[in-house]
Amino acid sequence: MNYLKPLVVVLMLWVALPTQAQHLSDDVKMLIDKAQNKNHQLKINALQAQQNNTDSKIAISTFIPKVTVNAGYTRLNDDVVLDDNMTQLLIGTQKLLIKEALGIPFNMALPDNVPVQGIPPLLEKDIFKANVDVDWVLFSGLKVNKTLKAIKHKNLALEHQNDIDKEKLILKVINAYEQLALIKASQKVITSTDNYLQEQARFVSKAVSNGLALPVDEQKVTLALNQLSYKRLELNNQEALILSLLQQLTGAEPQTLIALDPKPEPMAIATDLASQPRHELLALQEARIAKSYQKKAEQTYYIPQLAIKGHYEFIDEDLSLFDPQWYIGAGLKWTLFDRNTGRQKANRLALDMAQYDEKYSEAEELIALSNIKAELSYKTAQRQLEIAEANIALTEDTYNLVNKQYKNDLTTMTEVLEALKDLEQARLDYDKAVYNQRKAGIEWLYAKGLLLNEL
Repeated sequence: MNYLKPLVVVLMLWVALPTQAQHLSDDVKMLIDKAQNKNHQLKINALQAQQNNTDSKIAISTFIPKVTVNAGYTRLNDDVVLDDNMTQLLIGTQKLLIKEALGIPFNMALPDNVPVQGIPPLLEKDIFKANVDVDWVLFSGLKVNKTLKAIKHKNLALEHQNDIDKEKLILKVINAYEQLALIKASQKVITSTDNYLQEQARFVSKAVSNGLALPVDEQKVTLALNQLSYKRLELNNQEALILSLLQQLTGAEPQTLIALDPKPEPMAIATDLASQPRHELLALQEARIAKSYQKKAEQTYYIPQLAIKGHYEFIDEDLSLFDPQWYIGAGLKWTLFDRNTGRQKANRLALDMAQYDEKYSEAEELIALSNIKAELSYKTAQRQLEIAEANIALTEDTYNLVNKQYKNDLTTMTEVLEALKDLEQARLDYDKAVYNQRKAGIEWLYAKGLLLNEL
């Protein structure tokens, strides 16, 4: 599998693609920015990135000398001394040396007034020690080098995963904002319909008072106004729910959200817009590379490791005859057989890499399918929008015609209200078509890997 292909495509697109038109308003970008600052998953990703950086520092610290200062006190049950025979031998030797110095024949006894020193203990029972040890790894058998590369690509995989989480969050914020836009547009339609009905109510009331219309016509208008009031209540409740959702996603102040006045317009997307590699693929790619370096790190068990060690005693009075005051040395650690532990770990990591290969292939197929689906959904929504726009013109003409006929006593109030209801529904359908078209457009940008470019 060629994992370099997506990277080459990214570079080509970055150089060749023209600047893409932005489809998100400043209000949406503001909400997205607040949502990113609040989102818990993005904060967790940032903490995981810090952990990876800490792991890198820990690996690098392998080559930093380790300096340890030690201090201790030991009390023996007694001084360490020579046995009696050796002690007597040393005292006798001392007396012979004194006789020789004084000119006394060796076969004569040493006078009592001549002092003889006692034999000191080899080690007193109170032992104080203070020393410093230095351990310095000079060569780790390339394990640290491979580990650092694994951490680097693990961090890159996390960055792409963070972008995946960002895209999911952005889709939630945009969808909530678009729903708010649809609700507000529907409220405007309800207000416009209310104005029409109020006008009809005044006309019918005057006609009834002049005997030109029946009271039942006035009752029909009143019923329509009551039904409209119920629709307005439903929309207000939906608006409150969406504002609560936006507040939960973004943490924005309620006053800021209430002041939002979205004015959605149909979204124009070039049908030949080139795709960019999805972060799902890039994350899997980097995760696989990280596993490959982890595998190489485990395979370094057979490479010798080199280190030096130094030791120095600050207190030399309590050192035994066998304890040096200082020493320095170099050591070579070469594992010839590790019970196949390194090999088995490498095999396990190879299986992880194979799993990533399968996940990558599956993700490629699903992304290709989602791209086709998103494109078809966008084209369908675009066609639905065109039909809804044409339907508004038709229902407006129909309502105006029926309204004139009613005023000329050529039709009934029921027909007028039906025409007004059709006009209201056509306008609501148009607003819903705009919502569906924009939603399909956003999802198409997401499928093409271009959503983050909108920010």
